Amino acid sequence: MSKNKRILLIGLALLLLILIPNIVNATEATETTSTSTGTTVKWSYELSGDSIKNLKCTNAASISGDLTIPTTIDKYTVTSLGNRAFEDAAGLTNVIIPEGVTSIGAYAFFECSGLRNIIIPEGVTSIGDSAFYKCSGLTSVTIPNTVTSLESCAFKYCTALNNITLSDNLTIIKSGIFAFCSSLKEIVLPENITTIDDSFVNDGAFEYCKALQSIKISESVVSIGDSVFNGCPNLTIYGVEGSNAQIYAKNKNINFEKIENWDKRNEVVTPNKSNNNTNNSNTSNNNKSNSNSSNTSNSNKNINNVSNTNNKSNNTTDNTVATSKLPYTGKIILAWIIGIIAVSGIVAHVRYKKLYM
Repeated sequence: MSKNKRILLIGLALLLLILIPNIVNATEATETTSTSTGTTVKWSYELSGDSIKNLKCTNAASISGDLTIPTTIDKYTVTSLGNRAFEDAAGLTNVIIPEGVTSIGAYAFFECSGLRNIIIPEGVTSIGDSAFYKCSGLTSVTIPNTVTSLESCAFKYCTALNNITLSDNLTIIKSGIFAFCSSLKEIVLPENITTIDDSFVNDGAFEYCKALQSIKISESVVSIGDSVFNGCPNLTIYGVEGSNAQIYAKNKNINFEKIENWDKRNEVVTPNKSNNNTNNSNTSNNNKSNSNSSNTSNSNKNINNVSNTNNKSNNTTDNTVATSKLPYTGKIILAWIIGIIAVSGIVAHVRYKKLYM
C-alpha cells in the first residue's frame, strides 16, 4: 500500500473517531412517568457526556398540577431547560426546577397561564427571552444571585406579579422585561445595574406597569430608555441626589425622592409632602406592607406546600421509568460497528484497485 493511501486511511479513521461521540450524544427522545402525580410526562433532550441539556416536555398541553422537574433522567443529570420547554402548559400550577440546572431557555414557560409559583434554584445563570411571558397567574418570583443574564420580555404580561426579587449580579434591565405587569407596585433595582432599556419592538422595561408606585435606582445607572416608564402614572423614583435617575425623572416629569443612604434602600420611604399627606401616605404604605406581607405569606405557603409534596416524591421523580430508548452502551457498540464497517470497506476498495486496476 502506498504512503498516500496509508495517510488517507489514517485520516478517515481519525474522522470516524471524531464523529463517533456525536453519534453517541445525538438528540434522543424518551418517555417518563412521574409516579408522584400519576401524570405521564414525555421528554425530549440532548445528551452531552453525562448531562442532559435542552430538556423539553413534548406533551406540555396535557399536563397539569404541581411538577418537580427531575434532577436526573435515566441517570443523566438535567442541566438546562430548552427553548419552549413547557410552552402552553396552562394546567401547570407550581413548578420546582432542580439544582444542577444552569439555564432556562427562551419561551420556556410561555403562556403558562395557570402557573402560580416557581422555584428557581441557585446555580441558574441565564433566563431566556420571554421565558415567563404571559404567565398571568404568577404572583411572586425570586431570581437567585447566580443569574447574570435576564433576557428581554422575560416576565412581560405577568399581570398578577406583585413581588419580585432580582439577582444582585444583573447589570442590565432589558427591554420589556416587566412590561404590562399591571399588579407590580414596587421594586428595588440591584446596585450593579447600569442600564434600564427599552425598544420599539419589546416596549420599555416597565412600560404600562400601571400600579407601579415606587422604584429605587442606584447612582450606577447611566442609561434609562425613553419609554421605560410610559404608562406608569403614579410612579415615584427614589435615588441618590444628582444621579442620572434624578435627571431622568426631572426630564420626564416623574416625582423624585432622594435616598440619603443607599445601604438603607430596602427601608420604607415616603415622599416628603405635607403632614397630612405624609400621614396618609404612611397609612397607605402600612396597608400596602401588610397586604404584601399577606401575599408573600400566602405565596410562601403555596411554595412550602409544593416543596413538602415534592419532597415526599423525590425518590420517585428521580427514578423515572424510561421506554423506547437505546441504552447508552448499545449506542457505543453500534457506533464502533459503523466505524469498523466503514474502515473495512475502504481497505477492501484499496485492495481491489491494487489487484485489478
